[in-house]
Amino acid sequence: MNVRKGMQMKRSLFCFGMMVAACWSSAAERVWQATGDGIWSDPANWADGVLPGASDTAVFNSALASDVTVTMDAPEQAITKLLLQNATAP
Repeated sequence: MNVRKGMQMKRSLFCFGMMVAACWSSAAERVWQATGDGIWSDPANWADGVLPGASDTAVFNSALASDVTVTMDAPEQAITKLLLQNATAP
């Protein structure tokens, strides 16, 4: 392998690594903070005002006194995971 091809290979591997790192780091846990019923697309219902995206985990972990309804007001909302935690469980 000549030097030019070696440099191209290193550049390609570097770019691939950066793309993987960008995808990995963009995934986050987005926590529902509303204390009652709410609309999915309302930023006020999510911690830091950020709605979950396609690579994120939507986390519901609030201690609630009763059942609540989350209204899905978009035709489709893609997330990677849905995590339901009972904050009042022993």
